[in-house]
Amino acid sequence: MHLESPWLKIGLIISMEYPTPMNDFLVALNRIIHLVFFEDQMPLFFNTVRVLTTNAATLRSLMGLTARGTQNKKENIQRAYEYVSNLAWPQLDTDSCDAILLAVMGRYAAEIMLGHEYNVPDRFKTSLCNANKEVKGSGTRVRIITKGLLHRDEYWYSYERKEYVLAIKDAANPKLGLKRETFIL
Repeated sequence: MHLESPWLKIGLIISMEYPTPMNDFLVALNRIIHLVFFEDQMPLFFNTVRVLTTNAATLRSLMGLTARGTQNKKENIQRAYEYVSNLAWPQLDTDSCDAILLAVMGRYAAEIMLGHEYNVPDRFKTSLCNANKEVKGSGTRVRIITKGLLHRDEYWYSYERKEYVLAIKDAANPKLGLKRETFIL
């Protein structure tokens, strides 16, 4: 089902921090964001929905952020003001400055996807588009990856609604057999 919308030809990039697997807060937050964004009809308004996740270390490196400890957040806010006006947004906090820096990553990905890579600084272009292969892991866990974020399914992926059919056995019902329920997620 597609809704009639003037936005139907427009894509959407959701740019957010990659949830470090051992960080329960970020993993839970990532799940909540996905639930809220994709719960209703929102994805139907866009031709394509892509999710770009950038890990914190890559973002810090690309943005040239080097401060540690309490100076870290001050530096993040200063860097964010290089992309937005201090007059328009005088009260940036540590979360909103991170959102700005991640939005910059999304903007650069969009520039590349639209064929406007000349608007993207080289260090970002390299991080997003690098096609060099690299060996990761060892022993039975060795694998070859492509370095650029836009080549990696875990960092750059499409959101597509899919239909799932679940077979449910009701333990309270003495009859053998499964009830089938269809869900679109």
